[in-house]
Parts: sequence; C-alpha cells; structure tokens
Amino acid sequence: MGMFEKRRFRKFLVFVANFDENDPKTFEGVDPQNTSMRDVYRKFDLGQDVIDFTGHALALYRTDDYLDQPCLETINRIKLYSESLARYGKSPYLYPLYGLALLGLLQLGQAPQPGDQGSRGRRSSLLSADSCG
Repeated sequence: MGMFEKRRFRKFLVFVANFDENDPKTFEGVDPQNTSMRDVYRKFDLGQDVIDFTGHALALYRTDDYLDQPCLETINRIKLYSESLARYGKSPYLYPLYGLALLGLLQLGQAPQPGDQGSRGRRSSLLSADSCG
C-alpha cells in the first residue's frame, strides 16, 4: 500500500470510527440504508487490494456479495472489529487469547474464573491476566 493509499484508507477508517447510525451529521453524504459499500469505497477512492482487505479481513465477509448491499451492516462489522481489537489487544479474536479448548466453556459461562478454587483447593490462574500474556 502506497503513501497516498494509506492516507485514503485512514480517512475511510476515521469515517467508520466516527459513524453513528443515529446521528446523520456523521454520515458525510452517505445514506447508510441506500448507499452500497461499493459506492462508499468509491467515495474514498480505495484500491482493490484495500477493498479486499477491508471486506474480508476486517468485516469478515467470505464473498464480495456485500459490495452491492447497503453499507450500514459492513460499517458496523468494521466498527466491531476495531472495538474488539482495542479490547483484546494484539488480536480481536478470542481463540489466540484463551485457546480453542476454552471457547465452548466461555460461551456457556462455565469456564474457570480468576481466583476460583479448583477441586484440589488451589486457585485457578487459567484466565488470570498473567496467564493471558
């Protein structure tokens, strides 16, 4: 990605970060219910490689079908990725942080919590801040 492309991508990411579907002032001329994501990318003059990265790595779409859909869903997905990255640090995904074995337990709310007493009376450090790196 060249210097100018980085600048355009940054402007796009700032737009997404500031976007609030309940505040029309943040739309910057984009109607989130009617404007396609392809038109939003065109507005910021983003190249195909940045479009592919944004759609597949940030918004987690498997196909390019989202390009012709209203942009609101994609913007919300990108915002979720950004918020998750800010919350969890190096990766917005849970499995690098806790491992695949605990994901099912975390979802069910049955994973050991920091400070829990184990079956042998020892405190669990499984999910403590120290063990998560």
